[in-house]
Formats: sequence, structure tokens, C-alpha cells
Amino acid sequence: MSSTNIVTRSRWLLAFGILALYMGNRPAYSQSARAETPYIVEWVYQVNWGYFDDWYTLFKKYQIPILDKEKEEGIVTKYIVQKGGGHQLGEDTRWDLRVLIYYKSREAQAGASGTAQKLFPDQETYRKEEQQRWRLTKAHWDRPLTEVDPHVERAESLTGLWNATIDVNGTEIPFKIEFSGDGTNVKGWFFNGADHENSTGGKFENGSLVLNFDTYASVLKATLKAGALDGEYSTRGKPLLIHAVRAVPQPPSKVQAPDISGLWYLENVTSTKKGEKAWQFIVQQQGAEVSGAILRVDGDTGTLTGSYQDGKFVLSHFSGGRPALLVIAPQSDGTLTVDLKGQHHEGVITAVRPEQARAKGLPEPTDANQHTAVKDPAKPFNFSFFDLNGKIVSNTDERFRGKVLLINVTGSWCPNCHDEDQFLPAIYKKYRDRGLEIVALDFEEPEQLADPTRLKALIREYGIEYTVLLGGETSTAKEKLTQARDWDSWPTTFFVGRDGLVKAVHSGFPSPGSGELYQKEKEEFTAEVESLLAGDQRTSR
Repeated sequence: MSSTNIVTRSRWLLAFGILALYMGNRPAYSQSARAETPYIVEWVYQVNWGYFDDWYTLFKKYQIPILDKEKEEGIVTKYIVQKGGGHQLGEDTRWDLRVLIYYKSREAQAGASGTAQKLFPDQETYRKEEQQRWRLTKAHWDRPLTEVDPHVERAESLTGLWNATIDVNGTEIPFKIEFSGDGTNVKGWFFNGADHENSTGGKFENGSLVLNFDTYASVLKATLKAGALDGEYSTRGKPLLIHAVRAVPQPPSKVQAPDISGLWYLENVTSTKKGEKAWQFIVQQQGAEVSGAILRVDGDTGTLTGSYQDGKFVLSHFSGGRPALLVIAPQSDGTLTVDLKGQHHEGVITAVRPEQARAKGLPEPTDANQHTAVKDPAKPFNFSFFDLNGKIVSNTDERFRGKVLLINVTGSWCPNCHDEDQFLPAIYKKYRDRGLEIVALDFEEPEQLADPTRLKALIREYGIEYTVLLGGETSTAKEKLTQARDWDSWPTTFFVGRDGLVKAVHSGFPSPGSGELYQKEKEEFTAEVESLLAGDQRTSR
């Protein structure tokens, strides 16, 4: 080792030693450990040749009394001091002193500062002599250690972020899932942009994972083997294959990606059953990274995320529902070809800017405020269904008289309904004292009607305090919503004025992935409620 390197390292060690002195003499470690788990730290020192006796005298004068005091206080359970083998090991590999310290816990070690100040009131002399010890130190390592039992197979933790795929009709759709904890405390969550879809229970034992997502009545079962998770995600009776491996941090992409941010229209959407001819597609972009959503009349795809690679943007989404894969290829004429798989449409669609679409006379996306109406605006919107306590609730009940009423047609199986279910509770809390009521008419599968566990989990998850009624099976909704005309979207909200008549109808609801379209929809929704609250006080009930 050159003399220049020795001087540089000595200066660094001296700076480190001085910093340690002012921080209470103990290095801080970033490793995490459970409070009840012993925390082992190894100190290793290499002393400048010929100065070990001077160095060791100072070490024993200060560091040994500190360790003894910490042992007396129960911070340290034991410590072991070992002397090294000297120069026969070679200058780069030798060590002169090694100390193994067994702390009661990581938290005990972190709280051990201040002992030196208590033991050595003459802090000026203490710092001066410790600085001298660091000058005599050529190299030094502080390392946390973990004891292992070679006779016991240590279970691998799932904690952290994983890259996963889900197989939907032969298409592998990438997504991310994160885990924390283990045993019966294991938790997992899918990502919907910045939002999480959290598990509600489960366990991870002996390499076998079971995670429940009660708000979707879904379960993830997988086995950890050779560093990979393989299994099934089952929802509404349909199992989908899952594969996952640990995520590896990637540096930011330096690829120069074309700018596709902003609003697009997806034209010639011929497979929709709702009579739509176009959808909205909104994109947020930062360099090669993109996110966005496709907004239909009934709601959106959830937040699609991805990046630019090999001349195309590849985006995907899965958050417990709405699996989708989007491959976008920019074209020379300024349009995009969009290949969508997994959700509502299979095949290639053309995306154009709204001004291009209008210039070409292409159809506009369906207006969610005009898609559905009522058959007779002069008649009330009648309903009479059981609540979750088995009590009949009707639109003619006294509690709704003279109130502004939102009638929300929904189902706990419906991801777009979940998007609105996260918005409505805040509206209700804000305006109920001014005369707003909300009634959710919930339609479910037969097994969920018999035992509505998913609906109850959703109510808990989103903090729903307004009235929720069981309308019946989803297949019967149209015949039971006798006043609705052209109704075919989950969710749909009917805005009823204080006179008991429907004043507006809104189909669908977007997620935050729709960006400014989501913000606009919330603002329009709120404005409609405020307008009705400030409106006619007469009642026809």
C-alpha cells in the first residue's frame, strides 16, 4: 500500500473517529432487526505497525469501561475481545484486534449513546486521547453479524418488492406486488398507481403463501421455491396463474423517448357493447417512464404504468382486478397504434389527438352525463330493497323527504365501482348536514347475496356510512331499475333533487389514473351536488 493511500486512509479514519466521539462513541447501523432479537456487531482494527501497545492502552482505557457499563445496564449481554495474528497474514489482510459485541437488541444498541459522557467527565482529555487512538489506526471495520443454526433451514422472507406476471387468456401481464411480515402477520399489496390494494389477511409458513383480498373476495396462493413465487390468484371462481421474482433496482432509463403525454382519442372501438365509438386515453410522461388510463363511459382501466423500450411503450395494470397490457407504437403521421389485451377489447386501435379526430370528423367519446337517462323525468325513481340488517328501505321513507339523494347503482365485484366507492364517503360526510343522502343499490352474484362478505369488507375498507341496500343478482338489475333508460354501466349514479325527481344521471367513474379527467369528474360531480342542495326545496313525496 503506498504512503499516499496510508495517509489518506488515516485522515479518513481520524475524521470517522472524531464523528463517532461527538455522536456518543457508538457508530449507527442501518440494519434492521426485531426488538427481541440479539444484535451482534463486530469491530475489527488494523493498527499502524509498531504502535499496537500504545493503541491498545488507549482502547482499554476508554472502550472497555464503556462496554462494561453497557453490560451492567443490560444493553450488552456479552462481548469478546480477540487479538489477531500479526504481519504473517500479509499487510492487506492482517488484523490486530477484533471485538464481538452482543447487544440485547438493535434498539438497545441504537439507544446506547451517552455512556462515555457519564463515565468520563473530562471530555476534553477523552476526545484528545481517542483522537490519538484513531491516528494510530490504519484500518477499521464495523459490521453487523447474524448467527445461524446450520441444522435449521431458515425460512426465506418475502419482505420487499416483487416483479410479477399474471396469465390472462395466454397473455402474461406484468405487475408489481409488495410484501411485509411473515407467518400470520404477512401482508401484501397490489399497486394502482400511487394507491394500494391491500390484503386483509393471510399467512406465510414453510414456503407456502396464502393472501386474502376480501374487498374482491379473492385469494392469492403461491409457493416460494428457488427464489420464485408460483401459484394462482383466484377471483370470482376463476384461477389465474401468477409468477413472481424479487425486484432488482434499475437505474433511470437514458433512452430518448418520443413525447406522447396528454389526451388522445382511441377511435373505431367496435367491440364495446355500450354503443361507444371512441374512448379517451390520457398519458402522463417523465422521460421514458409513462403512466395513464383508458377512460370508457363506465370508468377506466386503472393506472397503466410502463416505459419506452425497443421503439414501443409497454404499459400494464393489475391491482387485484382489471388486468391489462398495452403496447403503443408511435407512427410517423403523429398517431399511435395501441394494442390492448386483457380488458374490454382485444386488438389494435388507433389513437389520435382530439383536434385530429375532430378535423377528420371522427366520433367523439360518449358523454357520461348523457349516456343514461330516466324514462319519465316527472316520476320519482322508485326503489325498495333490504339493507344489510334485513330491513326494507324505500325511496318513500321519511328520512329521504326533502333531501337531495344520490342513488348509486353498484356492485362490490366491479373495480370501477370501487373507484367511486372511495370518492362517495367524503362527499357524504361533507354534505349530509346540508341535506344530502346517498343510497347504494348493490347487485351481486348469488353466493355473495347469501353472505355478502365482499360487500362488508368494502364498506369497512372505504369507511362507507351511507345506506347500502341489496338489490339482487346482477342479471336482474335492469328489470328492477324500472325508471332507468339506456342503463348499462357499472357504476351509475342518479342525482335526485329535493322534490324527489331525477335531475341528472352520470355513468361510470374514473380512477386517479385518469389524471386531469379524474379531477374534472370529481369537480363536476361535486358541483352537481352543491347545485341541487342550493335548489328547489319543494317535495312531491
